[in-house]
Amino acid sequence: MGSHRPPPRHWPAAGESSYPKAVEDKETEKTVAGKPTPAEFLRQVRAETSKVVWPTRKETITTAIMVLIMTSLLALFFLGTDSFFGWVVRQLLALLG
Repeated sequence: MGSHRPPPRHWPAAGESSYPKAVEDKETEKTVAGKPTPAEFLRQVRAETSKVVWPTRKETITTAIMVLIMTSLLALFFLGTDSFFGWVVRQLLALLG
């Protein structure tokens, strides 16, 4: 029938997250109710942003061109499909009256 996976060893209790709890770094600023201060938040954002691998200009242009081509092809496809079904409906209505 299908593969049966055993349940995880520990089901989280009601209101308990299944994700591991964040470990606070002793060198960072203190948090209030698990939320970082605005300054710490901005440092974290900067650190995470520096990990992002940004596409090159060439990759961005190539991707944009591919999107335009695919969008145009799909627009033509749906124009043809809609026109065909419109023609079929007009023919059926012409048979009725």
